[in-house]
Parts: sequence; structure tokens; C-alpha cells
Amino acid sequence: MATSKEMHRLYDDDALLLDRAKSGMPAALLLGPCAISFKRMASDSSSEVLSRVEWTDRMRDHPTNGSTSSSRPPLSVSIFLLFHPHSSSIPPQVKRQGSSLVSMERQSTSRDYVFSLHANYRSTLLYGKNNVGLEDSSGGDSTKGYLSLHKNFSADLTIRWTPNQLMTSSSQPNSATSKDEGKFQWKQAITIEMNQVIYIHLHQKQEESSSIITFVTCEGGQSPPLHFPSGQHSLVFLTALESGLTPLYRLDPPLSQDQCKGNHSSLSLSLSIIIFSLSEKALPRLRRRTSATNSSSDYVFRIVRLTSSAPPPPPTEDTQSDDFAPSVPPSPSNGFFSLPSSPAMLSSVDDLVNTHVGQACRSMQQQIMARAFFGWLSYVRHLRTVREHLMGLIHNKKITPEEDLPPVDEAFWSECTSKRTPELWDECIRRVYWAGIGSGKEEEDKALRRQIWPYLLGVFEWTENPEPKTTLFTEKYRDDVEEWRVLEAEVRRRDEEAFNAARARKGATPIREMSITSDVFDEDNEEKKDPKDQEWEDLIDKFGANLHRIEKDVERCDRALRFFSNAQNLESLRRVVCTYVRRNVDGDGYVQGMCDIAAPLLVIFQDGVLTEALTLECYTVLMDRMKENFPHHAGMDRCLSNLRSLVQVVDPQIFSLLSTSADFTQLYFSYRWFLLDFKRELPYDGVFRVWETIWACGHLQSKSFPLFFSLAMLTNYRDTIISNNMDFADLIKFFNDMTARHDVTRLLISARLHLSSLTSVLQTLD
Repeated sequence: MATSKEMHRLYDDDALLLDRAKSGMPAALLLGPCAISFKRMASDSSSEVLSRVEWTDRMRDHPTNGSTSSSRPPLSVSIFLLFHPHSSSIPPQVKRQGSSLVSMERQSTSRDYVFSLHANYRSTLLYGKNNVGLEDSSGGDSTKGYLSLHKNFSADLTIRWTPNQLMTSSSQPNSATSKDEGKFQWKQAITIEMNQVIYIHLHQKQEESSSIITFVTCEGGQSPPLHFPSGQHSLVFLTALESGLTPLYRLDPPLSQDQCKGNHSSLSLSLSIIIFSLSEKALPRLRRRTSATNSSSDYVFRIVRLTSSAPPPPPTEDTQSDDFAPSVPPSPSNGFFSLPSSPAMLSSVDDLVNTHVGQACRSMQQQIMARAFFGWLSYVRHLRTVREHLMGLIHNKKITPEEDLPPVDEAFWSECTSKRTPELWDECIRRVYWAGIGSGKEEEDKALRRQIWPYLLGVFEWTENPEPKTTLFTEKYRDDVEEWRVLEAEVRRRDEEAFNAARARKGATPIREMSITSDVFDEDNEEKKDPKDQEWEDLIDKFGANLHRIEKDVERCDRALRFFSNAQNLESLRRVVCTYVRRNVDGDGYVQGMCDIAAPLLVIFQDGVLTEALTLECYTVLMDRMKENFPHHAGMDRCLSNLRSLVQVVDPQIFSLLSTSADFTQLYFSYRWFLLDFKRELPYDGVFRVWETIWACGHLQSKSFPLFFSLAMLTNYRDTIISNNMDFADLIKFFNDMTARHDVTRLLISARLHLSSLTSVLQTLD
């Protein structure tokens, strides 16, 4: 090998690569974790540089000339460019650096790069070979280039490969290609830092055939395969590489028997014997498996760190005779120790394990303590939120889950009404809360709800007879209807007069007479009105304004429902709402959305005149609680604030997402939920189940069950919300699209679970 004409043509006689005692053997590359540092040079086809021989002669005569060069450091390229050298998807920062590198001092940079491929004051050239192919990511023909191995003053090894076209154009300016081709060729030039490589993989079909070498690092990156010509060129390269690794590192297994025994004076065995010994003993499993199908062989070597100067032990006779014996990692007592990592990482790992175990334990202790502290801090903050905002949501903290309770059916309700004991009423409330009312038959369930709902809302006391109150409600309802009918007639008359007057004004041309008394003294000439007449006028104005709003809302209330497609049912809804507004005309009057609350009650109490009277009484009791959430009241702000606190305590991850937007912070997307008790979010059957659960929970544990049902609606879709990173508009659209499509049973179970969890926390605080 030392007498090869190719070696003597490229290197001086005193080059390290020609030293017989430090020559080695070919090895192969195994895929493994890796992050090789690759460097690429950009140049222009018009760059005029000296040839390699001229640079070598200049360095020999003037060794300090290289220090005066004004070259820029080579461009560091990401691992993406290594695997996709022809891809156009180059990161922008790489392209910018590449373009600036090409545009500044191309000639000096090209010459410095060619200078760096040979022996100089910065590094020692251990190996050099021309016509070594580099395979690109497309799998096409390999590109021929110049391969060199360098060792710098810090004992770090570097492998460089440059296309032959660039070497030729650097020494022969007239043969330069186009500008675009030059840029592409410079992007093909690579640099591999061996301190990141842990495996070397060699693939060779036969002993004298061409071979392929690939480098793999600890993070999984793989260099482009290097194609060596036929012969022993790959063995010469790996021998030079092994000699450059000593004395800090070595190849495992070693290339030759002499190296294992510590005799580096000469290579006593021929190359063929070495290759045969390696293929049969170093890699028995791979060799035995591949030899059955073809003659190709794969050789895998690992770069390991030596912790002492003692040479590695030679292979024993047992390991030589057993082809299928597993490879046992060497022990530290044998003079060396290896880990599946890069040589640079091995040093820090060994130091950490051997001399800094205490420091590692202290670091782990600090991390554990930090996790525990921040967990405790988060828990304390949640408890403070619970104390400040959520303590008053639950009035009964001594309740046990009873999910196995059956629903209230006709038989149980008959027993309750016949005995009317407090115990049966308590059990009825618990059944309604945990299981609901009815057995799933629509008409039977409506009839049962028609009897139970007045008791849940508090219209009837549990121990009293409902008949006298029902008669009283009916008589009062008829009187109120007759009263506001008079107001309605007067409003209609005035509306008609105003309409006719407006039509007359539109047809006539107004003429303004100039009079000194027309505008100035009108106020003095007005007659003083009677207070009773003024009160009557105010009442007509207020009721007329509310009447117009009611008629607009009633006409568009749930028209898709079959019940309200009947004009008589719409008229019943209008009478109920108008009667309520007449009773509360001096208060809030009518606010948009009130007829949505009355509609489910009317569907349940559909029983002639008694239907409207009982519906109105239940509606009045229900509005006493819900009107606090309507405009000009503070109930909605309290609901949104409490929901925000609940989300913060129960699901911090979704709370952090909601807190990214100012609109999210107030949770305005849930405004309609609290305003109408989810009437527009659920189908009518779901509304019935949710409403009766809310009323039962008010008797049993908390009057704030709508908060926990709202929390359940958020947590039930948390994965969808977080994965899609929904903003405020997306969340509103999402819940609008989910209208009448929610799983009510699942939401009720989740809401009860959230309420039970908060109850447990409050019990702990007490």
C-alpha cells in the first residue's frame, strides 16, 4: 500500500498516510443516531485559483502565505442539504448565506478551500484520493470528486469531499462552467466532522470490487455514500482513519490482529487475510446471513473512546470459533469503555458517571424539588381562586353520588302524591337530579313532567293541595288578559291613526307660516293634563312598545317545531308573554329572548286554558331567577366570572388557550348559554332534561348548576378546541354548528362530576 503510485503521486514521502505502522483497514457504516456537521462552499465558475500541485509547492516554499488570505469561513449547511442536495426547499437563511458567500471574494475563497485540502499549518493531511464518487439523494449516478482526511492541532479529524469539476475549474479558469452549474457544484462539496460519527459502514461485493462507505452519527443522520474504486482504496482510507483516531479512540472491532496485540511495527498479514479474518470473526452474524444469498459483505465498525493507554485485548479462541456468539461489550477493567454515542459525547458522559455522580444527583434533586414546588404553587393558586370566587356556589357540601338511582316514573310519583312525606320528596329530588323524569316515552313523560315541574319550581308546596291554587291562577290570568286587551286595542287604534297621518303628510307639501306666536308661545298655551290621564298615556306607551317587540319574537320562535307551526299555539304563547309583561310593565318589561324561555313550558303544559295559566305561573317563578342574566343586571357578569374561575381550576390547559385573546378572557361565547339556560343549544327533549336537573340541583346542592353544565360543554370538546387552536370567532361558529347536536346525557354526567369534584375540594378546605 505504501508503494502505491497513486499515494506517492498525491503525497510527500514523509506524509503520515504513508507510514506503514499507522495504516489500517476498511470498515463499514451502520445507520445510527447522528448529527454530522456538514460544510459547503459556494464559488463562481469564473474563479481563478491555482492547482493543487501549485498550492502544495507554494506552501512548501512559503508556509505562511496562507495566513494572509482574506477568505471567509465556509458556510455551515443544515442536515437537510446533506440528504437533499438537489432540493429547492433550502432554508432561507442558508440561501442568504450562500449568496453572500458567492458574491464576496470568490477567487480568494476558492483558493483557500483548495489550499485547505492539502497539508498546511492548520491541519495534517492523512489521506487523499481522487475519483471517489458521492451518491446524491436521488439515487442516480455518483459524482466523482476528491476525498481527503485531515487532522488538526486539537486531534479532531475532518473528512472533505469536493467534485472533480471544481478542482479542475479552480486550476483551469478557461474550463469553468456556467454560473448556475458552479453554484450547484459548490453545494455538493461537503465536510464531515468525525467527532460526531460513531459508526462506519462498509459494503463490498467482493474482495477486489468497488466498495461503499457511509458515516452515521448519534442522532440518526447519514452522510451520502462514498463510492471507492475497485481495489483496496477503501481499506487504505480506513487504515489512515484508524491511525488518525489513536491514541484517544479506536475502531471496534480493530482492523488487524497486530493492532489488538499492541504490535504496530508492521502489517504482517496480507490484506486478503485481514479481510477474511474480519468478515468471518468480527461480523459473524451478518457474514453468515449474507453469504447464503450472494457474495456481498457488510462491515460495521464503531468508534469508541479509550480511557487508558492500554491496548484492547485480543479476541479469544472461544469467540473465534463461535460464529454466532453475541458481541459482548468490553468492561472498563479491560482498558477501555464504550457507549453508543459520539466520541465527543463519550468524554462528558464518562466524566459525569465517574467523577460527577454527586453533581448529577443534586441536579436531579433540584429538578424534582422544582417540579414539586411549582405543582404546590399551582395548587395553592387554585385554592385561592376557589376561596375567593367559588365558595358560595355550593350550599350543601354533604352529598354522596347516587348514580344508580332510577328515574322518577309514574308508579313512584303516585306513591309520592299519595303519602306526601318529606322523605319521599327528598328521594324524588335526588332521582330527578341523578336520573331525570320518565321512562323514554314522549307523551307519558310530558304528562309526568306536567305534574312534577310546578313542585320543582316552587309554584306548589309539597304538602298543599294544588287545586285551590290552580283555580286562583286561572281566574287571575283571565282578568289580566281582559285588562291588557283594552290596552292592546288602544295601541292598535293609535298605530292606525299614526299610519294614516304619515300617509297624509307624505301626499301633501308642508308650508310653514311665519308667525311670531307659533313656536315661542306654544308651551304656554298647552292645557295642563290630569295626572290620571298622564299615567294612562304612559301605560299605553310602555305596553305598546313591549307589544311590538313581543309580536316580532313570537312570530319567529321555533317555527321549525311542529307545535309552533300551529297558529293557535303561537297565539297562546303571545298571550302568556303579554300577560307577564303587563304584570311587570313598570320593571324590565319585555327583553328579546323571553319568549324562548316560555316556549318549552307551554309545550309541557298544553291543556287548554289551564295550560296558559299554569304556564304563566311557572314562567314567572323561572323569570325571577333568570332575569338577573338579562341586560341591566349583574347576573351575567357573575356567571362569566365564575365560569372563568372554574375553567382555570379544572382545566388550566384550555384556560391558557382562552387567555391568549382579550375576547376569550370574558368568555362571551357562553353569553347565550346563561341567558336562555341552553334552550337554543339543545333539542327540546334535552332542554327538558337539563332544566329539571337544574331545578332539582337547586333544592339539593347548588343553584349554580348551569355553570357546571357550561364547564362540561367546554371540557367535552377540549381536544377539538386545543388541537384546532380555535380563536373567539372559531369557537362561536363551532358551538353554533353544534346546536341541537350535543350528547345531553354525556354532558349531564360530566357536569355532575365537576360539581362533585368542587364539593370534595370545599370539604377539604372546611
